Amino acid sequence: MKNEKLIVKLSSFLNFFIGIGAFVGSLMAFIPAFHESMGLSTAMLQDTPFKTFLIPGLFLLFILGGLNILNGICYFTRQVVAYFFSFFMGVILMIWIVIQCLLLQMLLPIQAIFFLLGFLQTFCSVYSIRKRQLVFPSLNK
Repeated sequence: MKNEKLIVKLSSFLNFFIGIGAFVGSLMAFIPAFHESMGLSTAMLQDTPFKTFLIPGLFLLFILGGLNILNGICYFTRQVVAYFFSFFMGVILMIWIVIQCLLLQMLLPIQAIFFLLGFLQTFCSVYSIRKRQLVFPSLNK
């Protein structure tokens, strides 16, 4: 039971940490001075479907940022759905990083770090779901 509490705290922390990281990333996307100071330019996007960082920034802000923060709150209110949602958020983060690497044709250290955080987020949620023997909530009751 002690391990389970630690895993739940880690999961909650990961949701907030990834969410805040995504918010910072979205600011970098929206404000040219920020992404230029980090060595990112719109020239990197020439072989991608995007001409600016606006759409990736919106994805970071609302999906990876907002939903992770919301799920962190769900952990504090002890909602069972938090375990399942954390799993999906980890998978989405890992897919996001893989797509980024494929489109940009590069791997930056920050991408590797956040991929690993997404993996850890997914692992923690699977551990908690199995340990608690939870069944995915159904809309059909």
